[in-house]
Amino acid sequence: HGLVVAITELEPMDWNSAKTACGELIKNGYSDWYLPSIEELNSVYFYLKKVGVGGFSNNYESFYRSSTQRSDFRFLMHSFDNSGDQLDYDNYLKSNVRAVRVF
Repeated sequence: HGLVVAITELEPMDWNSAKTACGELIKNGYSDWYLPSIEELNSVYFYLKKVGVGGFSNNYESFYRSSTQRSDFRFLMHSFDNSGDQLDYDNYLKSNVRAVRVF
């Protein structure tokens, strides 16, 4: 079993919209997409660094939203720039979104 990452990003959105959009996504004949956890984003980040595959933003706007909540109003994000930083962020602010699914 493994993780499949959508080839394209969804538009930047807040946490609730991102969860809904990923859950309603139908892409390549699959409808079981979801917003990844911080651990899943971390795995994707290190895999992409290892194999040199791109497609994720890697500038100052390189933070991707995760489904992992810190509190009622904050969630964790993962940077896909060279730092690989993780930080918590307000739920209502918009950020990059990439859906995943398992196989």
